[in-house]
Amino acid sequence: MAAPTITDERREDQVAVRGARRLGRASVAEMSRTPDGAGRRADRRYLVTTDHGDVVVSVNPAAGGLDADLLALEAATPTTTAGIELATPLRAFGAKMLDIIEIQGISDVDVSPGLRDMLMREKATQDLKRIERFAKAAAAPD
Repeated sequence: MAAPTITDERREDQVAVRGARRLGRASVAEMSRTPDGAGRRADRRYLVTTDHGDVVVSVNPAAGGLDADLLALEAATPTTTAGIELATPLRAFGAKMLDIIEIQGISDVDVSPGLRDMLMREKATQDLKRIERFAKAAAAPD
């Protein structure tokens, strides 16, 4: 038998990574379910820190993962941050955005897995830029 080549090993690793990624997404989707199994989504709010200031990001439970109204943004005040225990830097919030999109679901889009991943990443990037623009506008003097 011939020894495996580097490309053969790479393909095996890539399959394992894809499988692990799918398992991770499945467990993230399961976290959004309520104990009674009804599938209702809990109210989720995050405090995101940017170079220009903090922003409270709320997830619209009725929106789909790719919907324009997925996130609602508010300036961080003592009132709006009540109950939020953890602040997340904008750069780290990108990974969380992918989880949020996955939890909200994109079942209405029937595309290949590769295109689906690209759509999710593009949506996450757009929302991160939107958060940054909001923080910049909120910090600007009137």
